[in-house]
Amino acid sequence: MASSSGDAADQRCCRPRARPGVILALLLLAASIGPCGGKRQVSSVRLGGKRFGVQHRWSYMAKFGYATGEGSYKARVRLMGRAGDPLRPTENVSIGFECYLDETWPQVVGMEDNPCQRRTLAKKARVFNMTPDGEWSDWSGGSVKQKIRAHVWYYALADCENDSPLLPSDRGQWIEFEIQFLQEGGSHFGVDQRWTLPSNVVSLLCFVGFVMTFGSRLRHEAVSTGKVHFVVWTLGAVVVLQLAAQALHALHLFKYSYNGSGIRAVEIFAEVLFMLSELGLSTLLIVIGFGYTLLPVKMQPEVVLPLLVLGFFVHLSLIAVSKNEDGAADKFHSHDGVPGQILIALRLALFALFLWAVHSTSHDQGWRLQNFLARFRICGSLYFVGYPILFLVVQPVAPYWRPPILTACFLLIQIVTNLWLYSLFLSRGEYFKVSELGDTPLPGGTPRKHINGGINKHQ
Repeated sequence: MASSSGDAADQRCCRPRARPGVILALLLLAASIGPCGGKRQVSSVRLGGKRFGVQHRWSYMAKFGYATGEGSYKARVRLMGRAGDPLRPTENVSIGFECYLDETWPQVVGMEDNPCQRRTLAKKARVFNMTPDGEWSDWSGGSVKQKIRAHVWYYALADCENDSPLLPSDRGQWIEFEIQFLQEGGSHFGVDQRWTLPSNVVSLLCFVGFVMTFGSRLRHEAVSTGKVHFVVWTLGAVVVLQLAAQALHALHLFKYSYNGSGIRAVEIFAEVLFMLSELGLSTLLIVIGFGYTLLPVKMQPEVVLPLLVLGFFVHLSLIAVSKNEDGAADKFHSHDGVPGQILIALRLALFALFLWAVHSTSHDQGWRLQNFLARFRICGSLYFVGYPILFLVVQPVAPYWRPPILTACFLLIQIVTNLWLYSLFLSRGEYFKVSELGDTPLPGGTPRKHINGGINKHQ
């Protein structure tokens, strides 16, 4: 997700390879002018019955952020369940369809004791008539118009049309709904998703440029030295994972611009690849912090691999729970909610491990290694804590502004980290001089001298 300039020799190798970037630029243009349907969400809610001894007569459906101008929405519902179910209604059922503005939503949520009173705060309200055979109701919708600023609108179903609830039994009734949203001008992206598709395709272009430059440099190193160090291959694997994740995410968004829902499986797979790349990058920084390539220490695979596998499954479980909460009323970004906050806490735990590793390695070492580790600590710390700090900083910002800010900053952190490690591993800088990379027969490489388990303090 980063671009890189490289040195003069690499620039010469990369000049003939601009064609893929041109192709992706055309794809970006096509995505920008492609047809857009409304955002489409299909899900289900439960109405009727009892929850904690209280009749359950109101359920949140979905939300959408409208920019200034006149947007539109429409929805339809139907009863779920098997035909002939004795608990299924035998006559037509009417339920309310209510729309709330973000300014009053906190008050709406707070009215738990009498949910049917929430309608007094609804800006718009309509009624669905459902048939007992489970057929879809007629579409019902309207428009929203705002002139001053963007707003998030919340939509809910309410069983308040009659004195008695929809189903007085304890089981209640599941209702499937389909709801579509459209901005003025035809865009289906909510205001919290503004610039999502163009920015992701641009970042994909950056990835392609970086991978091309990185690959050219790897070939140059392999030809001139006959081998490439494991840390360089690891960085290459991380970058390839990032590129694949970004490409899949762009594909999902491109499809989203046509059908309003994208490709769910592709979106989830992209999230998994992003997670793997982040886990690999964090592990790489931590093992170097423990002295890998810097001191005559061995990183035992039987220790590192189980930790990696454990970290993978923990992160995968949290992502699964987080994706299941997509569309929740209080969730605007992947790190909103408990699973996202646990992911941030795990990142901070990895940061603490990184600091401890660097501190233990730098103890009683030569001035050159200590000097390198001090700079390595600063740059690595920015990678680990950059996103958690940004997450806290944007909390006072309007919820629909947080996702574009966080996404842009996350991409920037990845770009800067990739460029830093590219320069660190493939230049003849301080890391080359203090690490075992300097033991390779590269131009300017000289074997290191280890004294008492550390770098020579007099070099």
